[in-house]
Amino acid sequence: MCIRDRRRVHGIQGMNKQEDLKTLASNFKKDFENKTLTIAYLTQLVAIFEKYVENPELCFNEPKTKAYFFEEFCMDIIPCLAKITMICSQEHKDAFRKAIKLFLQVLLIELPKENKDILLSVRHIFDPEIPLYQNVLCDMNSGIIQPYCPQFDPKWRESLQKGMKIDAVKEEKLMDERFEGWARASIREIIGETIYCDFEGIPHGTVESYLRNSQKIAPAGTRTEGWEWRDQLKPEDRVDIFDTQGHWFLGTILDTQLEGTIKNLYIGFRIYTPDGTKRDNQGRSHEGWSEQYD
Repeated sequence: MCIRDRRRVHGIQGMNKQEDLKTLASNFKKDFENKTLTIAYLTQLVAIFEKYVENPELCFNEPKTKAYFFEEFCMDIIPCLAKITMICSQEHKDAFRKAIKLFLQVLLIELPKENKDILLSVRHIFDPEIPLYQNVLCDMNSGIIQPYCPQFDPKWRESLQKGMKIDAVKEEKLMDERFEGWARASIREIIGETIYCDFEGIPHGTVESYLRNSQKIAPAGTRTEGWEWRDQLKPEDRVDIFDTQGHWFLGTILDTQLEGTIKNLYIGFRIYTPDGTKRDNQGRSHEGWSEQYD
């Protein structure tokens, strides 16, 4: 969603009644559907958060209004903010940053009260990969949310080009679960602001894409320090492996094979020991699962 400057400036009311909040939430959602947003709505949102931070007990005129604010209003507004992909004016951007700062202050006020509704709302803005974070908040000078990548450097990101080595977060799916981890990669192609990467040790054709300012990429070696142990793995080495049921298991490397520059490992979910209570097809004693699960 790209925010275009659309002004229907109305006077900012007290916004302490439930109907006022419902009207603002409805206007937000309508503008979001139309891929635009009135600056006055942002200003009203900032005013609400400011009033609550100043005096939480007197912000709303009735308990039911305060309940609506957390149970529905924030749940409607925050997801819309999180999905915005671009803001086309500095005025909008400043208002957004102020709204997010104030919302986080509201969160700090409500945390000791174990307010579950505010936690459900805030989860929408604490993902570094959401469009709002990447395109609005990801500014080292904003003082809002600092990127979790300590090597964040706009000049480095601007220098990215085809063929460069980088570290990137690779996603893998196992059963119904999704797992992520840092891996070594190289840039295959850059189209616009989207970077396409291949991963070391993964068959060619397995490509992941990232925005140039994604927090899931970093300079080569900064997130994969100590990676070399993988290249030194050999038969009989013991490793921790993740099984199909979502559990870590102690296993043994049975064989390695090279396909070009890619090293494949054949692993058994068992360890060999003289005191093992089981025997494999070669009569070796072990503890763990049999060959059919290799």
